[in-house]
Amino acid sequence: MINLTPIITNALTQCSYSPELKQMLHQEVVKVIQANQYLQIEMIQSQVQNSYLVVLQLRGVLPIFFKKIQYRIPVRIIYPPTYPNSPPDLYVDPSPEMIINQNNENIKPDGKVNISLIKNWKKKKNTSYELIEEAKKSFSNKIPVYSRANVSTMQSYPEQPKPQPQQPPPKQSGLLNSALNFFSESASAISRSIAPSSSNPSGPQEDAAKNGPGGTNPRFAQNLEPLSHSVPISQPANLPAAYPNISSNPPQSNSSNNKSQTFFPQLPNYSSSQKSDSGTSQTQVKNQHIDQQQVKEIYLRQIKDLKQEINMLKVEAETLDKNKVTIEKNLQSFNESLINDKGKIEMLKVCVKNTNDWLLTNSHNQPDISTLDEQDLLEYRNPFAKSYLLLLSEEKSKEATSHALIEAMNKNIIPAKESIHALKQIYIDLFMTTRLKEKVLSLSKSS
Repeated sequence: MINLTPIITNALTQCSYSPELKQMLHQEVVKVIQANQYLQIEMIQSQVQNSYLVVLQLRGVLPIFFKKIQYRIPVRIIYPPTYPNSPPDLYVDPSPEMIINQNNENIKPDGKVNISLIKNWKKKKNTSYELIEEAKKSFSNKIPVYSRANVSTMQSYPEQPKPQPQQPPPKQSGLLNSALNFFSESASAISRSIAPSSSNPSGPQEDAAKNGPGGTNPRFAQNLEPLSHSVPISQPANLPAAYPNISSNPPQSNSSNNKSQTFFPQLPNYSSSQKSDSGTSQTQVKNQHIDQQQVKEIYLRQIKDLKQEINMLKVEAETLDKNKVTIEKNLQSFNESLINDKGKIEMLKVCVKNTNDWLLTNSHNQPDISTLDEQDLLEYRNPFAKSYLLLLSEEKSKEATSHALIEAMNKNIIPAKESIHALKQIYIDLFMTTRLKEKVLSLSKSS
């Protein structure tokens, strides 16, 4: 069993989802792929409200049974950022050799699937696993796509196609030209190695069905295993898939166990009684042309995927550059704040020193008894009168201290927050001193 955790984790790390949605999708995608082994993980750019976001996509084929024959339907499942409040986007993804069944009301012309579960989607209750299972049932009732090759074959059968002059393949260059030459030589070798079979008057479709998994044609052996998930991300699946004809029922298998039978694409009829050396040569040319077209499609798809990855990397690079500028600005502001704080601390120390010096100087300013007259002297010798004078001096000192703090705060010598806190404490002490002074004054007068 392939370990899907690192693949899914790597894909979700690059997607534009919330952390909660990433955790939920991780568990859900594991369940979906374990149940549908022909799906693989990709990242694509999706337009959401005039902006492009990186989202997760599952692409591959869904095996279904239509009239007791198995078909593989190519699909794409896209998870939007609003999932699971809104359903995922499910598309039938036909290749150029396929056409969409226009009589299937659940399939739109662009391939988007609109089955009942999507129409009646329940927020945070339904899952993509349920959607895929429901889609399989819907596809089994009414096939979503047909094969263009089957349609053209049925219309032209039983007439034998006339030999066409060999058309030179389009000129390619570089890596593509080398790949085309390699696959052309491989196709020729495979065509020469296949032994011709007996004549089959029933047509090429039954011949293709017999040479499926239950037949003897070795070309099908390489396509029976499930898709491996160890392939690189965004690599397209290259899986066999064949579809019924529009105007006829799908071919029936000769095997007794119909449920395990798979209908594969048609192969040329290598009949020794009907084909001459020139016919074999034309078949080889046709196989070479088909292989070249397949290589070209795979190559172009790889280029498209690489361009998407390059665009994603450019977006990430721009984001990192913006984050770098923001971090540099924050560091500069922090350094400036440290410098300003050091200056404020020095100013505060100077202010505190000046305040202490002023308090010490004013604490020695006691009334001179020699300058008092007789009545003042009597009041001064009265203990209550003496206390009154001390409280009066303390009151004046606190008032002067508060004025000095206000002036220092206005000149930005002391931070406003610290000045307000100190003023609050001074005013509380000043209030208590004034109350005591009034009480002592009344006692001194009564005595």
